[in-house]
Amino acid sequence: MINFRNNPKRSYNLGLVLVGLSCPTSWPWATIKGAECYICRRSGRFTRSGVILSKYRVMLGADFIGYPLKEILKKELSTNPKVSELLDFGVLSADDKNDYPNIGFGVARAIASGKADRGLLVCGTGIGMAIAANKVKGIRATVAHDSYSLERAVLSNNCQIISFGARVIAPEVAIKLILPWLDYEFDQTGSSSFKVKLLSNLELKEDEEN
Repeated sequence: MINFRNNPKRSYNLGLVLVGLSCPTSWPWATIKGAECYICRRSGRFTRSGVILSKYRVMLGADFIGYPLKEILKKELSTNPKVSELLDFGVLSADDKNDYPNIGFGVARAIASGKADRGLLVCGTGIGMAIAANKVKGIRATVAHDSYSLERAVLSNNCQIISFGARVIAPEVAIKLILPWLDYEFDQTGSSSFKVKLLSNLELKEDEEN
């Protein structure tokens, strides 16, 4: 069943109960806006029968420690239908010793300026990259090494950037984490939106005081 938000009393029942049938959000139909799937709670651009989720320009970045994992995730994302454009900020080889603050800050600036929608950063622990990215005004970046934290980072905190630690999680785990990543979309009218606005206001207040 698919409920259309712009008319809460109206719903569409597909009239099918099939064992193993995938969620309608994975079905490739074209577009009616403003709906939510009852099966997985994901929202996007729905049709009378299904949904095409939002597409994102994704930028990746890593230092030399995170480079091998970045390349694995880059390959995985290159075939993801939710990725409209895949951008690589570097490093472009394990021999490139460009420090993580430059990479994390650069990716964050690209997102803040509208050149990309979401970012994926990789260093040894993920922590340094997240700190560097958060130096850019308007950016919310966090380390997420488990599925629940990654989900809430987007749905509760509207984080544009996720950071991984190549020395913390195995590539197989990182791949499983990013599979649903682009399915999550922050609800600007939800209960968490006020808290995220508070974060932005605190950032503005800090600028004014300085």
